[in-house]
Amino acid sequence: MKKLKPRKILFRAFALTLTFIMLIASSGCSIIEDILGPGHEHSYVQKYNTAEHWQECECGEKKDVQSHVWNNGEITTQPTYDTVGEKTFTCVCGATKKEEVPKLLPSTGEFAIHFMTLGNDYAGDSIYIKAGDKDILIDGGSEANSVDDITNYVDQYVTDGKIEYVIVTHADQDHIACFGITDGSLFDYYECGVIIDFPLSNKSTQVYNRYQNERADEVENGAKHFTALECYNESKEGAQRVYELSDGISMEILYNYYYENQSSDENNYSVCVQFIHGSRNFLFTGDLEKEGEEYLVEYNDLEEMDFYKAGHHGSKTSSNDCLLDIIKPKLCVVTCSCGTDEYTDIVANQFPTQAFIDRISKHTDKVYIPTMGDNEFTGGEEFIDMNGDIIISSTESGIEVICSNNSTLLKDTEWFKAERTCPQNWLSD
Repeated sequence: MKKLKPRKILFRAFALTLTFIMLIASSGCSIIEDILGPGHEHSYVQKYNTAEHWQECECGEKKDVQSHVWNNGEITTQPTYDTVGEKTFTCVCGATKKEEVPKLLPSTGEFAIHFMTLGNDYAGDSIYIKAGDKDILIDGGSEANSVDDITNYVDQYVTDGKIEYVIVTHADQDHIACFGITDGSLFDYYECGVIIDFPLSNKSTQVYNRYQNERADEVENGAKHFTALECYNESKEGAQRVYELSDGISMEILYNYYYENQSSDENNYSVCVQFIHGSRNFLFTGDLEKEGEEYLVEYNDLEEMDFYKAGHHGSKTSSNDCLLDIIKPKLCVVTCSCGTDEYTDIVANQFPTQAFIDRISKHTDKVYIPTMGDNEFTGGEEFIDMNGDIIISSTESGIEVICSNNSTLLKDTEWFKAERTCPQNWLSD
């Protein structure tokens, strides 16, 4: 037999090897597994398009991928009160899917918050709220001589002499003065359905004692009285944590640690309440101070707020970052008479304080104040209207701010420009 030359032997060996490799490739990984055993791992390369969704091994074997891997999705159509929105999800292959975003909770009832001017240059709260056909009054300050201003204003809206809900946040005079009048109390003037107030107090003042007496008389005449703690725990017949006021409007009594724990600061006993209108949230915390705000955040699942009534009249000790960074308010009203020396001669600490302004500025520049107190900008008057009576009106189409005097933002007033340092966040607006 003819002996092959070494070069031809090498050539034939190479040809046989190449044929073997091609045979393996055409047979898929089954031959590899027969040779290498079942432990062989496929090395897949993802190949996607919108028509096909598969993976391919280096050996040529393909397998179908049964499910897409979706991203978090982007809202491509915002929901409204009348229609649902739409969110689009995308796979790496380019395929998309769409899901409905629920429409905003419809709310057919009118919801309006009225911050009244109170006839003097003192800080104080008395807030009237119209919720559908229900009337609510939060506090009765600032001084006993405010009673005429309050009743004259409220009578424009309350034509049947009845207020369904009265909330008294705490026992300081600038919140209870018009209730604690022996002859001519707000309790005498209106028939009250439900009175909700603070469980604890350190007070023993005459106005506080008169408040208790007047409240007792109102209960004797048919009103129901609950503390905020009784409402939160629903521990007394008729007491509710959440009151349905009207179609799409509710009032929720929040938990405050100081409903059942002593504080050296009367402000921390404040009743805290949230109103919900459709998908919008409105927060009232009375004069709650930093310790109370920290507990409020800890014990309640607070959401971002469309509106926030500034705590303690815009003092430096309230409306702290611990609260504001959670609720991120879009609108704010400060219940004070701007720039008075009622509590201090230190200009930076007069309401609304520089510290409050610096903190609220991180979230909104839409800050409003009813009146300005006796200072160089009032022209010698005891007080003048700043924004005047302020109405925060919430309807299906949005939130509107209506002011009886003007709608000038705090940051744009002459008082602010002269007496406050403008925060960086407001300089860019």
